[in-house]
Amino acid sequence: MLASTRRAIQYPNPDRSDRPDIPAHFLNLVNALEIDVIYVQGTDATRLGRTHMAGVLFYTTDTLLFWWDTGTAWVQVGLTAAQAPGAQLDYAQITASVLWGTATTEGTAIVVVNGASLTYDGTKVLLEFFCPGTVFGSSNAGQVFFHKDGNPLGQTDIISNNQPSTSLYVAQYDTPTAGIHQYGVKTFGAPSTAGVLAGAGGPGNKLPAWIRVSRA
Repeated sequence: MLASTRRAIQYPNPDRSDRPDIPAHFLNLVNALEIDVIYVQGTDATRLGRTHMAGVLFYTTDTLLFWWDTGTAWVQVGLTAAQAPGAQLDYAQITASVLWGTATTEGTAIVVVNGASLTYDGTKVLLEFFCPGTVFGSSNAGQVFFHKDGNPLGQTDIISNNQPSTSLYVAQYDTPTAGIHQYGVKTFGAPSTAGVLAGAGGPGNKLPAWIRVSRA
């Protein structure tokens, strides 16, 4: 008897030196097929409508996902684009500057930019904030900070007294509990017309200021 290279399926030698046994040879094929993977594709509705059969790898043409059939349940294979590290979960920007006014403490801080209220799955995220510049008087200093559902996550100094205006980039990791949350950025400082700059972009204009939330 000979055996195939890939699945080791036994079959008679073509030189006819083996005794023919058709039932046994069919059984060899059946046993090999029973442990083989079956590849299927179609819509997600088609997948959900199938009778379970262990060993089926199904590609959904509408959701672009792979699924594995255990025989009793479907299990997603791999990550979706939105689940992959670095995937953007939220982004929001402003095109007008935000000045402190009388926002002089963390408790009275004013919103620079807020993201959307989204459902998070409890995994770590990366928070990023950018503004193209800051403006201040001769003796002003201030802070910006990320907040989650209005709760501060820690301050960052943005202005030192009598220092020139500069762009600002701040990043911070956070692990939200599973559920709906909203991230944003607030600022406060010494009373004045100082604050965070932003514009619409384009020739002669400041860039927008923005917050971005992505998977860590």
